[in-house]
Amino acid sequence: MWPGNVCTPEMPDPTAQRPDPFFDAVEQRPYSCPEQTCDLPILYRDGSLLAMFYRVDPDAARSVVADPRIEPFIIFGKAIVLVASFEYRLTSIGPYGEFGIGVVCKKVGSRPSLLKYVTDMIGANDTAIMVTNLPVTDEGARAAGVNIWGYPKYVTPIATDFNDSGVHVALQDELQISSTQPASRGLKTRGMPFVTF
Repeated sequence: MWPGNVCTPEMPDPTAQRPDPFFDAVEQRPYSCPEQTCDLPILYRDGSLLAMFYRVDPDAARSVVADPRIEPFIIFGKAIVLVASFEYRLTSIGPYGEFGIGVVCKKVGSRPSLLKYVTDMIGANDTAIMVTNLPVTDEGARAAGVNIWGYPKYVTPIATDFNDSGVHVALQDELQISSTQPASRGLKTRGMPFVTF
């Protein structure tokens, strides 16, 4: 979804509700948890994403994977860590920001195919991303993430700037990331699903 939508006088407002056959066909149902009720599935109509994968030392990745049933998926001697920033401008629970860190993991004792994982993440049953940190800017998003899906969410300010020249993300006092857009947009691929343990 990067670069983010940019409004100009001749473009319609991307946050305006308008008929959409894909979203209009989705049936939402109320779901109650201890802190709130929201309609599921949550619909995301407009947003931007910066996702970066890093190769890291396997021992560093193991130190943050606490579940004994999974372990980092070691690829060519390194573990893979995902760092992602989301700017959700139009959702069925309101706008919010999110910043995620996760380790690509596999079930202990499994021998997953790297090719299968890269080409069919949804069908690769033994591999997924173990989310280690997932701060958000909105209490409702935090409550839903923790109570419904068990994600390690907490609320903190996240400033994002998605524009034609790049992306800048500031996670309160914790970290800042800047990425400039390459001169070539590179190879286009289908959207990648974030399958998580």
